[in-house]
Order: sequence, then structure tokens, then C-alpha cells
Amino acid sequence: MRSHLRKELSITTVEFALIVSAHSCSTGPAGLLAAGFADMFDRKKLLLFFYARLIAGTLLCGSAPNYHFLPIARIVTGIFCGQRVRLVSRTLPIYLTFGCAAG
Repeated sequence: MRSHLRKELSITTVEFALIVSAHSCSTGPAGLLAAGFADMFDRKKLLLFFYARLIAGTLLCGSAPNYHFLPIARIVTGIFCGQRVRLVSRTLPIYLTFGCAAG
């Protein structure tokens, strides 16, 4: 997939690494920001809101026409993924959360 994406978008290895890391770099801060307001809303509605935005971000990633649009779409996806992970980890018992993450 990496070589296909690099050929399709005509990007270098460094640019590919930036695309991959954009998601991870936005997930952490988004999870911390969600800590302040997540308890003010119903978790089920908030989780559905974040899942809808995560799906929209994934669709943006899939329809990215060029290199400059793809990292932005990955950041959007990472933001809503980070908030979703925080909500799920507070809802499920801790051993289930780590068990799913570990495989």
C-alpha cells in the first residue's frame, strides 16, 4: 500500500511519514481536550457524534486528491479517534480496553 500511495500521489518517503504521523500526533492532544467537556454530555450521543465525524474523516482520507489534503484529513480523523478512544476507555472496564488494544 505504501508504494501504491507514494506512486499515486508522487510523494517522498519523508512526506509519507508525515502523512502517517499526522493521525498519531493529533490523537493524543484531542483525547486530553475531550477530558474537559465529555462528562457534560450523554456518553452514547457523544460517542455517536464522534463516530460520525470519524467516518467523515475516513471518507476525506479516501477521497484525498493530493498530498496537501491528505495530512489534513488524517488530522481530522485523529482528532475524533482520540476523543472516541477516551470515551470508550471510560465506559468499558480497563481490562477490556487494554485487551482489545493488545489484540
